[in-house]
Amino acid sequence: MKNKFLDKVAEQIEDERSRKLITAELESHLLDKIDYYVDIGYSKEEAEKRATEEMGNPDDTAVPLNALHQNKYRGIFTFICLVAVIALFMATVNASPLFCYVAEYSNLTHYAMFDFWSLIILTARFLSNCRDVGIDGLILPDVPYEEKEEFLPACRKYGVDFVSLIAPTSENRIAMIAREAEGFLYIVSSLGVTGERSEIKTDLASIVSLVRENTDIPCAIGFGISTPEQAKKMADLSDGAIVGSAIVKLLAQYGKDVPEHIGAYVKNMKDALR
Repeated sequence: MKNKFLDKVAEQIEDERSRKLITAELESHLLDKIDYYVDIGYSKEEAEKRATEEMGNPDDTAVPLNALHQNKYRGIFTFICLVAVIALFMATVNASPLFCYVAEYSNLTHYAMFDFWSLIILTARFLSNCRDVGIDGLILPDVPYEEKEEFLPACRKYGVDFVSLIAPTSENRIAMIAREAEGFLYIVSSLGVTGERSEIKTDLASIVSLVRENTDIPCAIGFGISTPEQAKKMADLSDGAIVGSAIVKLLAQYGKDVPEHIGAYVKNMKDALR
C-alpha cells in the first residue's frame, strides 16, 4: 500500500530531480508513521495501512508539489526564497518598515507570522518590531511543544503570543498543549505533507472537543484546506480555517496576475463562513 501511494505521487512529478527528492521525503515520513503505529500496538500491516491512508489522496499530494517543483517556476521560487531569507535576516536587525508595509496596506485586526525557527533569529529587536507594528503571534511549526520554553519567555516579554500546534498524533499530549496554549491553537487537520486534499479523514471533532475541555482560547484548523466547503466544515467544528498551499498554487498558476485571483479566492472562502 505504501509503495502504491509513492508510485502514484511520483508519476505525477514532472521534474526528475524533484521526483526523487519528494519520493524519498515522503517515504521517510511514511516509515516514521509506520514505526509510530507499530510502537503503540498495531501490526506492521495495519500500521502501514493507517499511515498511508492518513497521507490522503496521492493526487491531492502530487498536484501542488508538481506545481511548486516545475522547472519553469524553480527560478522564481528560488528568488522568492532568497528575498525572504534576506528580509527575515534584516528583520532581526532593523526591519520595522518590512512589517509596517503589511500593516499599512491591510485592514485586518490581528496578525500572526508563520515561519520556521530555522529561518529567523529570535532577537529582542525582532520581537520588539513585531510588537511595535501589531504582530500578535508567532507560529513556528518546527519548534515542538517540549522545546517552546526556549522561546516563550522572550515572546511574553514583548507581548507576542507563541502559538502552539496540535497534530492528529498528539493524542495524550493534546490536553497538556491546550492548557498551556496562548493566542490561539493551530490544529493540524491530517498527517502527511502540506497541500490540498479532496478529503480530510481525521476525527477532528474529538480533538476539538478535548481542546475545548482544557482551554478557552480559540482554535483553528489548517493543513489541506482548499475549498469553501472544506473551510466551512472546519470552521463549523472550530473557530476558523487556515489556508496556505492553495494560495501558493494560485501564485504558481497566475504569476504576476495573481492578486485579483487571490482576492477572489479569499472572498469566496470568507463568504462560505458567514
